[in-house]
Parts: sequence; structure tokens; C-alpha cells
Amino acid sequence: MSEYLSKKALLEHIRREIGIIERQQDAVMTRHMKEFYGGAIRALQNLEHAIQSGAFDADDSEVQRLRAALHKITQIYDDPNLHDLTACHEMNRVAKEALSTTEPTGAERVSLCMECDSETHQTEHCHVCGSKHIIPGINAPEGDGNDA
Repeated sequence: MSEYLSKKALLEHIRREIGIIERQQDAVMTRHMKEFYGGAIRALQNLEHAIQSGAFDADDSEVQRLRAALHKITQIYDDPNLHDLTACHEMNRVAKEALSTTEPTGAERVSLCMECDSETHQTEHCHVCGSKHIIPGINAPEGDGNDA
């Protein structure tokens, strides 16, 4: 499954589902079933509003990182001072670096606590809750220099 999806298509699907459930709600006779369908409609409407608010929007830092790598590759390709083989090796290195799951340099290792979802730089235990259930080894994105 792709981690990217069409927000517009998702919202259209939710609206269709709301319409279907509303028609089903109209067809039932008992109060309890009407309440059941009403709850389903409210849940989908809440999801729709959360999506529209941007609550699930992905961080575009990955897109920017890949865009920068493509720009670097085009610069290498256009450099008349590089030998063809050297340029190929350098473009390959930049592409592999961009496609890897780790940042090339300067990225700080961050672990994630499975108990309280806090980020920690510890690998033995969480500095917030003390849990030993740590997911180690993800790279934190580099700051823009304005981090506190």
C-alpha cells in the first residue's frame, strides 16, 4: 500500500459512504437502528472534517529532500568538467542516498517509546515514562537552523 493517497478521492469516497448510510437510515424503522446509523454518519463526518482540517497531512520534508536530490543529479549531469564515468558514479551515489531510509549526514538518531509515543534519544529506556519498550534507530529530520 502506498503511503501517499489522493485527499480529494478519499473525501469523495467518505461522502458517498455517508450518502449510502443516510439512505439506509431512512429505510429502517426502529429507533435503535436509526441511532446506530446516525452514529456511523457522525463518525464519517468527523473523519471528513479531520481530513479537511489537515490533521492527517504528511510532512512534505521527504518531497523536498527528494527534490533536492534530483536537482543535485541534474547539476552533476550538466557539469562539463566531470568525466562521464565519474558523473555516473556520483549521480548513482546521490540517488541511492536519497532513496535510503537514513539521512546521509548530520541526522540525529531518535528512538520512539511504544508506551507513551514520546521521542527519546535514549536506547535503553524512555526518559518520559521509563518504559523499556523502545523502537530504536530512526533518523530525525534535520532542522532548519531555527530549532530551539
